[in-house]
Amino acid sequence: MGHHHEPTVDYDKRFTLDETTKKVLIATIIVGIIFIIIGLLTSTGGSVSAEKHGGGGHHSSLQSTSVLHFASGGENQEAHQGHAATGHHEKPFSLVRNLSSLLVNAMFFLCVSVLSLFFLAVKNVSNAGWYVGFMRVPESIAKFIIIPPAILLLVFFIGKPYIYEWTIEEVVKNDPLGLLQNKTWWLSTGFFVVRNIIFFGIWIFFMLQLTKLSLQEDEIGDQSFFKKRVSLSALFIVLFALTFSATSWDWIMSIEAHWFSTMFGVYVFASSWVTAIAFITLITIFLYTKGYLPHLNISHFHDLGRHMFGFTVFYMYIWFSQFLLIWYANIPEEGAYFYKRINDYPILFFALIFINFIIPFLFLLRKANLRHIPSLALMACVLIIGHWLDFNMMVLPGTLGAAGGIGATEIGFFLLFLGIFILFTFHNLSKVPLVPKNHPYLKESLLHET
Repeated sequence: MGHHHEPTVDYDKRFTLDETTKKVLIATIIVGIIFIIIGLLTSTGGSVSAEKHGGGGHHSSLQSTSVLHFASGGENQEAHQGHAATGHHEKPFSLVRNLSSLLVNAMFFLCVSVLSLFFLAVKNVSNAGWYVGFMRVPESIAKFIIIPPAILLLVFFIGKPYIYEWTIEEVVKNDPLGLLQNKTWWLSTGFFVVRNIIFFGIWIFFMLQLTKLSLQEDEIGDQSFFKKRVSLSALFIVLFALTFSATSWDWIMSIEAHWFSTMFGVYVFASSWVTAIAFITLITIFLYTKGYLPHLNISHFHDLGRHMFGFTVFYMYIWFSQFLLIWYANIPEEGAYFYKRINDYPILFFALIFINFIIPFLFLLRKANLRHIPSLALMACVLIIGHWLDFNMMVLPGTLGAAGGIGATEIGFFLLFLGIFILFTFHNLSKVPLVPKNHPYLKESLLHET
């Protein structure tokens, strides 16, 4: 470290959103809305028929929960061979598609913001110093936590009969395998809503506390604020592990309520964690190239790139473990999940392995790429899009069956949320000093070298 001079830091520098960036973000939102309208106008106006089946032996067991067919106009619905439908209801395709996209994007950006808070908490508890120079970025992203919960609850109340079959009494009562009856202690509408409001409340509380203490430290400069942040962060990490897993089960896994995976919570965490690091990297690069964080050096970006690389490997490890265990066990209730995805979405299913693992793995393996800012920004974009597609892959086969896919509706909602998310983050960034001048590890961050 010795030969490094401490960079000069402008402690009062604030972020101001320039007109060009603001126009680009507003244009992103408008284009998103246009795409959503195109999606609505071009929707076939058909319906998705949901048939609740019982697994009639091994010959057709893989299809036992593959229950959604798309029908345009008045075509007859065909039941899978070997199954008697015990419940049957039509689902308006366009409505379910829009609700599914709302669910995907609200969950995706909620996970990114919560994982940014988790990033801060982990760095606080582990006494890390290198990230302090850009810690306002994850703090500002974390503040987005307040927006998606309301959207998710709205989706639940409007779409519960179409998206969550366990909310329909007759379906639960007539479930031939009895799996849904066994899960009623957890999957009941009242308990679902109450516990999720509590989970969201916990996250919002910790976000407000940690960001408030960070600003108080800036104004007052007392070490006690840092110690409080460390204690709160430790408590948050424990609560996060419990609440995040349950949230993943509730909003995503329970769409296909017959299916279950003990690794699902970790899987959603891994996907969200990589995405959060990619967003933190991208926004930090944006600020740096605009001249806002001149005290950062290439080592900071190198370390962010190493985070993206390391957790891309972790994500694939979890993805493969979940897939391998389910494939090898060959249990009908579990196998149906992958059967649906490989059969109905083969291109997307296999493309995601390349987008989310092979390409970033080979690219970020080279140290030169980790220390080249444009390359790092490109890889962050690839990972964000890849993991957004991954969230679609978790939801769409369950809500739309083979009729789903990535079209104008899905792209529109993503652009709409992305524009709002980044505008919101930039708005929060503009309200705080960009350098946490009284952080005890600021000097360590300024002199950071790898």
